[in-house]
Amino acid sequence: MVKTRALFLGILLLFLVSSCSKEDESGTKAPENTGEVKGVLSFGSLLENFDDKNFKTVFGEFEEIPQCSDLIPKYVRVAVRNLSDNSWVAGKDGVNSFIEIEVNPNGSDSNGDNILDAWFTKESEDLELDAGSYSIEYFAVLDGNDANAEIIYLAPRKNDNYGPISFQNYVNKPLPIKVDILSGEKHYAPVEVLCYDKQLAIAFGYLFFDFTNPNFIYICSFGNVCDEVGRHSPAHFRLAIWKFDENGNYDASNLLVDKKNTISSIIDDDEVERFYGDLICVPLPDGPGEDKFFGQVYIIEDDQSQTLIREGSFTDTTILENLFNEEKFSLYHFRDDCCGKEDNFSLLTDLTTADCDGQECKPCEGGVANLDLQYLGTEITDVTITTGGISIFDGTVNPNDIIELNKHGSIPSLGDEIKIFTNQILYRKLNTSCAESIGPGLLIGDFKIIVGESVVGGELCPVPPGDNPECQSCDGKVTDLSIRFKGPDNTAVKIKQDNDNSILFQDTVDHGEIINISQSEGSATMGDNIKIYVNSSYYGKFHTSCSSPIGPGLVIGDFKILSGASLLGGILCPVETPPDDCDECDGKVVELTLKYTGSDANIKIIQSKDRTVIFKEYVNKNQTFNVMGSYNRNGKITMWTNIEVYINHNKHTDIHTSCSQPIGIGSIFGKFIVISGSSLNGGEFCPI
Repeated sequence: MVKTRALFLGILLLFLVSSCSKEDESGTKAPENTGEVKGVLSFGSLLENFDDKNFKTVFGEFEEIPQCSDLIPKYVRVAVRNLSDNSWVAGKDGVNSFIEIEVNPNGSDSNGDNILDAWFTKESEDLELDAGSYSIEYFAVLDGNDANAEIIYLAPRKNDNYGPISFQNYVNKPLPIKVDILSGEKHYAPVEVLCYDKQLAIAFGYLFFDFTNPNFIYICSFGNVCDEVGRHSPAHFRLAIWKFDENGNYDASNLLVDKKNTISSIIDDDEVERFYGDLICVPLPDGPGEDKFFGQVYIIEDDQSQTLIREGSFTDTTILENLFNEEKFSLYHFRDDCCGKEDNFSLLTDLTTADCDGQECKPCEGGVANLDLQYLGTEITDVTITTGGISIFDGTVNPNDIIELNKHGSIPSLGDEIKIFTNQILYRKLNTSCAESIGPGLLIGDFKIIVGESVVGGELCPVPPGDNPECQSCDGKVTDLSIRFKGPDNTAVKIKQDNDNSILFQDTVDHGEIINISQSEGSATMGDNIKIYVNSSYYGKFHTSCSSPIGPGLVIGDFKILSGASLLGGILCPVETPPDDCDECDGKVVELTLKYTGSDANIKIIQSKDRTVIFKEYVNKNQTFNVMGSYNRNGKITMWTNIEVYINHNKHTDIHTSCSQPIGIGSIFGKFIVISGSSLNGGEFCPI
């Protein structure tokens, strides 16, 4: 018994693939003329010891290690592709047949342990091949060549279409293997095979190639169960499928599969245990005409208790009509006791009676306690979600994944708001204080609330999706920014909030690093400006009062805004960066573009020095207009040292234009905002 078990795991079967020019009985080689000289592909085998430790690690859920078969190899089944035109060689046409080669029955003992462990195939005319390049796509060793033949050994195949293919890592060279058939010379290429057990067929990498014959379709299944508030968790279940006989009658003896999935868990960074379940994937025979099956799904409460939740008959037509991503398998997702959530397609009859009417919901009260968000995006992305500066989720999510926030109550509530970051960049903010409508159905960009509870009100009631704008103009001053640093590695950066000198960020950063900042504690916003210091020296500032454009795309030197949010406007829209050649005011102001924020009125602007009227027009609310200075005594155009602004003949404000006081894009003078401007020696204004 010990020796037999070792043969499954402790042995790999090595078939040697040889290509040589065909020789006559005298041993003379055929002439080396292209086009007529053929190579012959034949196979030999050798059993060698194989370490089983890795198997026990990967397949630890199996209580007993499957044993190697005692059947005698009689045939090799192989599929070979001609790489010159991608066609199948000889008997393999499309996906309907294979080449089968008889094995010489006179096996040998290669290592003196009195066990036959080496065989060679007989020569086959099917594998007399023209010189060229070929690919071995499939390789199996069988105990016969009739319909009841069983696979003894199988070569693992590299296949990325479905999950990690475990057995390809147990051989040095998994299929497909390229073989060059050369005229007039012998060539040996090893094909490694492992002892075969149909429980582990998928691990050999042939889920979409057909590991016994091409007439199979596949069904993969997984499920969720819902608790009394509709929260999803992975289902621990059992799947059993029978095949109806040729007369269409149910026969309990035709059991095809009876399998349980496994539930595993991990401890995340917040020391919360998270559970996940695996798929059950099985092949079903797909014969001529319509095939009929009978299936059952049981929920496993514990080792002794199982509840039948799905049952019924189905046909291969149902599976073929619900193929996953046009592959040769159907993905059946059932949902148990999940009110309002049906199975992804109708395969089996639902035998459960969930009490959906008994679940009462209430408006949000006392703040949100927990939420489940579904990711609706189309790309795999890294997501971080924070509240009050604390990370409550940090991981990689796939399309349609459910993110559980504070499911186990590790914090009292989600606070006043949560921030969602995708790939480290601020993506959306969600008010969780109950001050705004929140509940299942609400959209937050590519995220949708599935279920949630408030601290006092309990289960949240469904709400409309909401406007869900992608971005809005800055309103009420900036609260958050995501900034990419484009300077050199190992640079010391400090960012301060100008109104109270609070430090929002201070650390050493590398090129390409993303800096996320929010308003200082106790402040509702970042105030009018944030100042940036590089290596202890003042570098520049972003104007955060919303009086000048700010949003993704705005650049100051090595700092570029990627995302941001304002107090009243939400996520900021992209803006254009002012010209790189801007500078501080120098040599008196030459020109100004002003935005008027008051009511419609007559506006007049006078230079204080010589009383020259440089602007006089009727201006509407939020209208922008341009003002140009006059010639001074040196023949230069400037506005001298000061201009006076009048609204409806009443003096409203002064604008100091000598450059001795700060002036630039974003400067505010009463009801007027500087949109752009220039000075005599400094050129275009920078934001201030």
